[in-house]
Amino acid sequence: MPNRKTGSDAICPYCGVTYYRKKYHIEHNKSRTCGKMECKTALFSGENNHFWNKSHSAESRAKMSNSLVALGGERLRGIKKKPAGAEHREMRSAQMRKRWADNRDTMIAALPRGEEHHWKKEPQERRHRLQFTALQRLEWKDNECAWCKSTENLVLDHILPIAAGGMNLRVNAQTLCQPCNLWKMWNVDRHLCHVIKTTSGGQI
Repeated sequence: MPNRKTGSDAICPYCGVTYYRKKYHIEHNKSRTCGKMECKTALFSGENNHFWNKSHSAESRAKMSNSLVALGGERLRGIKKKPAGAEHREMRSAQMRKRWADNRDTMIAALPRGEEHHWKKEPQERRHRLQFTALQRLEWKDNECAWCKSTENLVLDHILPIAAGGMNLRVNAQTLCQPCNLWKMWNVDRHLCHVIKTTSGGQI
């Protein structure tokens, strides 16, 4: 039996099933059906629909028309949704090419130059990848683990981890097997990052 202080049983007006309504739903006139899709569809059909017998204003129609034009030009007028699949990708690609052709100089001028370029910043402020690239792994990875000399499950590891200020440089790379790499992560890297974060006042 439901708790009468919080809710009560109700009968769905469309399928006749008994269901539970919470106190909040009763007070705010919500959850008026058992929740089945066909019952909810019947509830919001016809005059019960908020948009029943209504139409968009001229201002709303103008906004929707402008949005359709922005999505793909005049040929999208009159359709209700964007084309899907290959047609949509082709349309977006054409839009991006047109944007580049029309605004090339502005977009190039917005790129950082001179002292604002990231390579002009201090090493700790530079943007860098958090992982080695595929080419770096191919060229820098050795044939055996630097710690246990294993030749299986080899990975390229940061000697000084990225979280502690390390970078993707050859001098900061070493080859480890996965067990050694996992042990180093938990017993060396975590402690090193904690020490650096503590001594730098929370800033790495």
